[in-house]
Order: sequence, then C-alpha cells, then structure tokens
Amino acid sequence: MWIGLVKVGQTGDSVVLGTSKGAYTNAIAPAVSKGSFRFKVKGAAAELGLCLRRLESAETLDARLAKYSLDAELTKVVDEARRTGRVGFGTFHAFGGNEIKETPALRIE
Repeated sequence: MWIGLVKVGQTGDSVVLGTSKGAYTNAIAPAVSKGSFRFKVKGAAAELGLCLRRLESAETLDARLAKYSLDAELTKVVDEARRTGRVGFGTFHAFGGNEIKETPALRIE
C-alpha cells in the first residue's frame, strides 16, 4: 500500500469540484512502486473528471505509519483500498474560485 498528497485540477466540463479550480487530497492505493502508484492515482483521478497535477510525499503506507498516525477517515480509506484493490481518496480540500477576493470592510457602530 502507498500513500501520497495529491493535487488535482478540473478537466474540461468537469464540475466535480464545483467552481473550484483544483483540490488537494490524500490518495491511498495498492502498488509495487512509486511509479505504479502515480499511474493508478492518475487513472482514478481521470475517472472522476480530474487531472493529476502533482503527487507529493508518496511513500509506502508502512513508512508513513512509522512516522505518523492516520485519522479515522484515512483509516477507512486504507481499509477500502485494501478490500477493493482500487485507489481511495480522502477529503478533497478545494481551492480557487471560492476564495474571498477582497477582505470586507468591518463596520463598527
């Protein structure tokens, strides 16, 4: 099993992320190497109408667990990925498109 931080972007007419331009999430999948993990994540993102922009901190799950613990959500993603043999994604944290462009003026009365 491998885990890594993924940056994805919308493709074409995709509205998976609403009006956001992209998102960050954790991806978890069974793989034999970093290259095969990247290939699987890229394909799984494409199935969702997203394109892989960046894969960071990719490592085996055992290496990650030697340094950090996983929260309950990612533990469920790991269990599902092990059971199905497919890529699992954590929560997508979207960016671009929804941010406040200007800080609103505060009115004190």
